[in-house]
Amino acid sequence: MKHRLNANRQGETRTLHRVTRDLLRPLRLPTTAASGEYALLVCLLDRAVRDLASSEPAIARSARQWFRSQSFCSFGFEFVCDVLQLDSQTARLQLVRASRRF
Repeated sequence: MKHRLNANRQGETRTLHRVTRDLLRPLRLPTTAASGEYALLVCLLDRAVRDLASSEPAIARSARQWFRSQSFCSFGFEFVCDVLQLDSQTARLQLVRASRRF
């Protein structure tokens, strides 16, 4: 299944990063029919995954800090995982494995 999200009102779409797709795969939810809130959080997660792979040290460092955070503040990693019904510890393990390949 291709994971795509509407990027804007004109109907343009973008494909999620392969790591993001792997994180979302257990959910088996069609992201094309996702609610706005779900789509926003998936885009946030996808941006953070892409930032983790950034060649800019400050951007990659910021992404690592976000993924490591244990805070449940709005739009923090724990909050995003909770809303998307992802296990944050399992997601972190997947990210560690994937980041070795970036």
